[in-house]
Amino acid sequence: MTQVDVDWEALALLAHGTARDDAAGVPCAARPSTRYRHLDGPCRCFVGGPAPEFPSTPVPSRRAG
Repeated sequence: MTQVDVDWEALALLAHGTARDDAAGVPCAARPSTRYRHLDGPCRCFVGGPAPEFPSTPVPSRRAG
């Protein structure tokens, strides 16, 4: 059996999207075909949790010319 070094804390943060600087949020499990994200942690829509948010899109800048 091979021993594998893993940063379990980092994996947990990635799996649950609980990092404080995680601006992308966690995809909504109740609405997988949308781009809705939960910025406050894992999806809890099935148990009456907070609603997801649609990610903001950057406004394209206009260039002269």
